[in-house]
Amino acid sequence: MKRPRLPVRPLRLPAPVRAEKQLKGCETMAQKVRISLGEPVIIAQAEPSVRNWGPYQFPSLDRLPGGELHCRYHVELDSATAYGKDGGHAVSRDNGKTWSPAPPHTTGGLVLPNGDRIAIANKKAFSLRPDELPKEILCEAILNSYRVPLYDPDCIAREYSGRFLTREKAGTGEWAEERHDIHIPFEARIVMENLLPLPNISRLRLAPDGTLWMICYPFTYKDRKAGMAAAFLASKDCGHSWEYRSSVYYVPDKKDRFWALRTGFTEPDIAFLPDGSLMCILRTDDSFNRGPSYCAYSSDGGYTWSSPERFDDRGVWPCFLTLKNGVTLLGYGRWGQFLRATADPSGRVWDDRIAIVEPDGDYENTCAYSDLFPLSDDTAYMVYSYFDEPNAAGEKCKTILGRTVKTGRQ
Repeated sequence: MKRPRLPVRPLRLPAPVRAEKQLKGCETMAQKVRISLGEPVIIAQAEPSVRNWGPYQFPSLDRLPGGELHCRYHVELDSATAYGKDGGHAVSRDNGKTWSPAPPHTTGGLVLPNGDRIAIANKKAFSLRPDELPKEILCEAILNSYRVPLYDPDCIAREYSGRFLTREKAGTGEWAEERHDIHIPFEARIVMENLLPLPNISRLRLAPDGTLWMICYPFTYKDRKAGMAAAFLASKDCGHSWEYRSSVYYVPDKKDRFWALRTGFTEPDIAFLPDGSLMCILRTDDSFNRGPSYCAYSSDGGYTWSSPERFDDRGVWPCFLTLKNGVTLLGYGRWGQFLRATADPSGRVWDDRIAIVEPDGDYENTCAYSDLFPLSDDTAYMVYSYFDEPNAAGEKCKTILGRTVKTGRQ
């Protein structure tokens, strides 16, 4: 969840503990996955003077129709005012060994079973006059260290609503925008920075059976309680129509000292595990008080989920990838950037986390947003940020880095 950097000293977390001791209900196991990391490669690098929160962060990966690996990254401030603006782009023609700049608005998208490509449309937030908003609010909610108003979405004009995708139909070479009006129970709309963003879409994921998943984390107002929740939508016709599957609402964890201040469950991702079940990871860190991540499981296609349990003591932007050799990878962090792996088909037991960017005390040396993309049955490519990568002159710069992750069984 992209948010402005605040002038507040965050909570300092204790030193990391062994990962297998952090999972409830799991026996301690030796590592089962062998990880071989390639050397980091510079994808894009800012000038040394660029130190604000937002530029050269939040990278993502896809593959272009010509086979090039494509990395998009943020170049604006982390703000609602940046919604709708393009980012930076780089391409690699040798599976990530070398990178070069790419033209604006380059898009690879997610390749669907019918040959179409689909991506989340990047839309501006609306600047509305007070008289264009509903006269009444549902309530106020906490977002980081400030309060935001929540509105009933049915009271907002349709022209300021909808979830938008962009599609390249197979063989056309042209992208066209699509609007989808999707009802999510208890969803609410917010105004932030005096702007009204469109309803949230976090990620698109393709299941092994060809089902397309839309993952969201909207603000909700349920049982007179406000908070963000993970919401899951599924499409069996390549994104032309959508079915609401379920939501995972925040349940306070009284062992978390900041449970009463939490925004809710944010930045969810799902893994389609080798045993046919689903695993969800959820963030609670709100960039004001550092927080743990939680996991939940579904055995019925995402219609119901187990009660969330603590997964780790951190978990900004958790990102899953299950390779064809049965290994599931997970990237997350803050402090630091980490990679974890499991060969457990049910995703219940995970190996120790591996530091991709070592934490540096209270200093944020990475945004901890990463992406994982398959290169082969046993190898992935990982992109992430590092704020102190030296340039040719030895000056520390905000940088997007990439490296291969080769997996095997021990």
